[in-house]
Amino acid sequence: MLALVVARGASYLLTMNAVNTIISIVAFAFIARLLSQPEMGIMTTLILVLGFSEIIVSLGLPSAVTRFASESKGRTGSAGEAVAVARASLKITIAVSIVAGLAVVALATSLSWFATSTAANAGMFMMLGATVVAAGVGPVLSASLLGLQKLRALAVLGIVRFAMQQSLVVGLLLLGWGLSGVVIGWTVANLFYGIAAARLVLSCDSEPPVSEGVSLRDLLAFSWPLYAGQFITFAYGWFDRALLIGYVPLGELGVYNVAYTAFGVLAAIPGALATTLFPHYSEIVGRDGFESLKTAIFAASKYVSLACMPLAIGLAVTAGPALSLLAGRSYEIGAPVLAVLSLFAAVTLINSSLGSALIVIGKPKQASVATGLSVVASVLAAILLVPQLSLVGMAFARGVGMVVLTMITIRLVRNAIGLKVDFEALWKSAFAGLVMGVVVLGVETLVCSRYLLPLYVAVGAVTYLLMIRVLRAVRVYDIELVETFMGRRWTPVMNGLKKVLTP
Repeated sequence: MLALVVARGASYLLTMNAVNTIISIVAFAFIARLLSQPEMGIMTTLILVLGFSEIIVSLGLPSAVTRFASESKGRTGSAGEAVAVARASLKITIAVSIVAGLAVVALATSLSWFATSTAANAGMFMMLGATVVAAGVGPVLSASLLGLQKLRALAVLGIVRFAMQQSLVVGLLLLGWGLSGVVIGWTVANLFYGIAAARLVLSCDSEPPVSEGVSLRDLLAFSWPLYAGQFITFAYGWFDRALLIGYVPLGELGVYNVAYTAFGVLAAIPGALATTLFPHYSEIVGRDGFESLKTAIFAASKYVSLACMPLAIGLAVTAGPALSLLAGRSYEIGAPVLAVLSLFAAVTLINSSLGSALIVIGKPKQASVATGLSVVASVLAAILLVPQLSLVGMAFARGVGMVVLTMITIRLVRNAIGLKVDFEALWKSAFAGLVMGVVVLGVETLVCSRYLLPLYVAVGAVTYLLMIRVLRAVRVYDIELVETFMGRRWTPVMNGLKKVLTP
């Protein structure tokens, strides 16, 4: 039952990520060609400032909202308490967002000097203040929908917001608005999402709370450790590009950001699985305790391995054609960066089934410490590697952080509740992925062209599926689970998969 619920929830978010990925690929192909590499570097700094502002605004509430909303719904069966938690968090976030937006406007000139070494971009940073206000409430609203288990609505709104944002950005760039058009597109799309998501969350209040529930004081008390952790998490996500501002020209920063954006397409898939698992883990703990959580992690580790391993290895071996097709030949020099990041993702993908477990079992401080130590390790590695290897050195530095975070998280979860991981699925998916990678590299060596990327993907997919069958990594039960979720209309497809994947 758990696997079915998680599969259904993950499917909505995976569908959102799949659609957004397609939109992103098309839009980014235009953006990378309409902006110069230095302008791409400036856009990276704008995203950096926007992301940091969102962390300040959040007060650590998103994860707390998801946890308490999920637990209260699992405990009472009512959405009333969950909506009360969301409403209280939303009021605080709106107020802080306005203050943060005004602060960005006031500091626009200083931010421009810091990020781009000139005051010429101060106007764009002033415009970014409006984006901060519009985007500030987004994480809390998304967390509320997640906690209420409105995953379909979350996915639909996410797709509409992203499609609106990318369409506006590309359209305004084509009209010659430059980076100002990028900021306007962000602002309008985030404003739409905030209004639509807030109405949806508050409309769930038809069920009154069955108890007093969680007070705002309790919510903030839980969120403060998470707040510190979110700054650490932000540092984990952005330390590389922040450091590169001081090491390389804006053009090279733009190249690195394009490669990292392509890597983000891959990272979004295990990220969607981890996001879906968070509320379900919380509900399981609230209903059945920690022992059931161990079983859930074991099941999640299997499906994360089978689904994500071929994607990571596949992107590593097709990094050159993928970047060239996505952003143009001028960005193909970022292929080694993308390949290194993807290989590290393959090594550490098991962390996707563990990432939220520490927060669910009430150890947010330990989760923050783990992330902080990984940042320290990455920065130390960057200091050693970037002067010698430049962008590739930074990719290795980020990989070091990914490995450190995964190792520490495994240790902490094992010490707290015990840990069971499906190592059989892990090694079988890794072996099948490596065989797939060798075959695809062979095809690329024989016939190399960015326009043949679909062929490389097809060859890789067929090879991986055949290896999965040979290794008996998938059982009939796994396919029947997918069939139950998809419905009877997919029965012919599922029967075909049974013949292909199971001996």
